[in-house]
Amino acid sequence: DLLQTYNGDPRVVSYTTEPPGIAVEVRYEGLTNAPVAVGSYEVTATFSDPLYEGLATGALVVAKADASVYLDGLTQAYNGSVRSVTATTLPAGLTVVMAYAGGVQPIDPGSYGVTGTVSDLNYQGSMTGTLSILQSSQTIVFDLPTNQLTTYTTPLNASASSGLPVSFTLVSGPAQLGGAISPSQMTYTGPGEVVVSASQAGNAQWEPAATVTRTVTVVKAVASLALSPLQQAY
Repeated sequence: DLLQTYNGDPRVVSYTTEPPGIAVEVRYEGLTNAPVAVGSYEVTATFSDPLYEGLATGALVVAKADASVYLDGLTQAYNGSVRSVTATTLPAGLTVVMAYAGGVQPIDPGSYGVTGTVSDLNYQGSMTGTLSILQSSQTIVFDLPTNQLTTYTTPLNASASSGLPVSFTLVSGPAQLGGAISPSQMTYTGPGEVVVSASQAGNAQWEPAATVTRTVTVVKAVASLALSPLQQAY
């Protein structure tokens, strides 16, 4: 048993003698204490019986024990930063080094091969998997006054949580848009209900946002009218 596996206990070499039962002293690198850690150790066994003499030597190899690696966080959402896979081990607490296929930094949506390898003096083990980075969802903030006069010019401002530009569409009603991209403005051609929507189509990193619709009730502006002169000579 000169080839043994680490288990946290001293790795003792056994022996036999002929004739049987002779006392033997075993030393490991000159020490009587058997080694625990992974490594190669010179072993010397000598008879300690005054009636016999003899010597045996060899090399005790303590190999790394196998550890199990479990990859966590293999499905994540895009957020503009490097997405990292984590790992747990059995036995617990071992250091695991992650390597991504091609040496790339996993940022954008897609699939990335990943291998987690134990980095430890006494344990070995690895696990491979695939990190999937998904498009992130986004939302739109679009506030608009609910009541306006026909003479007003209404600012149109909307923002997406992704930071991407937001587009406006006049769905219906007596109005005109100054531009299709926020910021913009809207003027009115008459009274009635005006419906405006804000949308963001997404891109490789972001899913399309849910369209936000707003309704404005437009009423006629009040103007002053004065008649003159009301007294005239025949």
